Amino acid sequence: MDLKKVAVENLQKYLRIPTVHPNVNYGPAVKFLESLAGELGLPVKVLEYHPSNPIVLISWVGEQPNLPSILLNSHMDTVPVNEKKWAHNPFGAEIDEYGNIHGRGAQDCKGIGMIYIETIRRLKQAGVQLKRTVHVLFVPDEELGGTKGMGAFTGTKEFKELNVGFAIDEGFGDVGNKFLASYADRLGRKMVIHCEGTAGHGSLLLHNTAGEKLAKVLTKFYNERRQQKEKLSIGKLGLGEVTSINLTKMEGGLSSNIIPQKLSATIDCRVTPKDNVGEFEDMINRWCREAGDGVTVEYLHKSESAPATALNDSNPYWVAFEETVTQLQTWIYPASTDAIHLRAVGVSTIGFVPFRYTPFLKHADNESLNVNTFLEAIDVYTKILPQLANERKKRWAAQGKRRGIRSASASNTDSRLPEGMTPNKQ
Repeated sequence: MDLKKVAVENLQKYLRIPTVHPNVNYGPAVKFLESLAGELGLPVKVLEYHPSNPIVLISWVGEQPNLPSILLNSHMDTVPVNEKKWAHNPFGAEIDEYGNIHGRGAQDCKGIGMIYIETIRRLKQAGVQLKRTVHVLFVPDEELGGTKGMGAFTGTKEFKELNVGFAIDEGFGDVGNKFLASYADRLGRKMVIHCEGTAGHGSLLLHNTAGEKLAKVLTKFYNERRQQKEKLSIGKLGLGEVTSINLTKMEGGLSSNIIPQKLSATIDCRVTPKDNVGEFEDMINRWCREAGDGVTVEYLHKSESAPATALNDSNPYWVAFEETVTQLQTWIYPASTDAIHLRAVGVSTIGFVPFRYTPFLKHADNESLNVNTFLEAIDVYTKILPQLANERKKRWAAQGKRRGIRSASASNTDSRLPEGMTPNKQ
């Protein structure tokens, strides 16, 4: 069996299954994943906590299943596409002359899911047996915040029974030769600012209009945005260490000659965990009050706060991971992923995908992933997974005693964020 050929073909098959928002039909993707589990002889469960939002759980049972398990997470859903702007069919999984596989989800996040599957295929083919159980999870709804996927799953009995000790979720690739690992995510705050005011004929100069109020609020947002850009431009901070603010949608008005009674603006904010998100929300509430009566904020999505993953000797899984991966750089993930839900329930989680020399094309037109990059990532995981999943407790405990730290049975999370860790600019 040509394992490289099989891996590439399976990624192509997965990319050819559309799972785009809105109104995702997960059925074909679930059947495909079930078939892969069958090929590998692995048990698979399909769980559902919200209608039409299935969760696929594939398990490679370890020799000592009572040990805390390893969880590898990816999501099935993708953002929509504008096919007119794609040079290749976004659901064709075509490979161009440079070896790039084109398709929605190639980087976010179907490529990652197939890396997990093909890593296990290689290890099983080589006769490797791990001591810890490895769970491979494919969840829905991540692109909408994960409340119907990972956010729902982490509160269930089924999740607790997995006894997860360490998890890996999606990450960023690097345009250079680094491997990036995130220990925290920025906190998403997606909101609509609603403004109501006096309506009338477009020839008048009325007081207290919705437009005036919205302009006042947007001025505050853009002043804050400029300050955040200035912080980033200094060069000492990574993108995850500042807060992003972007106007993404505006609505309102009946006609070009009528002053509207209502206007609204949708704002996408990603708040760095180095700042106090409660104070950020208080600031927005103050801006709305200062703009006048009839100005309110409606939150479409709020990422839950979670402690950062410890990147020191108190976290034995991180020690094992760091020993395995060279050219490693840690940072705060600039968006929000399902890792937030895992960290919120105490699971030590990093965001990681070993894509080097890779342009950032998540959510972009012409999303693609190079075949060699994909195959290298599988190589990397064939080294990482045995390191994490095989028994290391005695060595960890000895190391902890030598360095004056807690043993592997201690907490895996730490609310403190390591200083001075920034990613390569992308």
